Amino acid sequence: MPANDHMTSALAVFGLGACLGLPQGAGALELSDCDRALPPMGYASETRATDLGGGLVSHIAETRVNGDETRRVVLTHCASGREIWAMSACAEASAGFCASGTRPMEAPDAAAALLTRLAASRDRFTLAQVRARLDAAALETGESTLTRETCGCRAAYPGQRKGKARFKMESWN
Repeated sequence: MPANDHMTSALAVFGLGACLGLPQGAGALELSDCDRALPPMGYASETRATDLGGGLVSHIAETRVNGDETRRVVLTHCASGREIWAMSACAEASAGFCASGTRPMEAPDAAAALLTRLAASRDRFTLAQVRARLDAAALETGESTLTRETCGCRAAYPGQRKGKARFKMESWN
């Protein structure tokens, strides 16, 4: 296992449905609070924030601008800030917008379904293995390391911010 693949141990409990977050007090951010939209310049949304156990959360991100649309499934390891995403749909009004191919927004989300199957599995997966499987199901994949806590991580694992900037609901981050 690569030394920098922090997701292996988290994915080992991925399928157990373990909720390993810290207890939350009254007024704490809930995962359902993470469903939000930002409409000023087109439309962007984050929905279906899900605690996958072991310090992992996922959500669906959609954008719509001038008829061009995308949907991404996003998986975040809260402690490390490592994130992988899979573009599961892309529809274009502007020729060439969907450089990796098109798939209607109404089409079944194969990437989200795959992530659900992996979460239900008792097998262990590294970040590289998850991304490789998503590569086969998605139009495009990518990964990054976040410097800002996500809404889902704030709600499910507030103790795993580890030096990242704190999530604030009033800002789009």
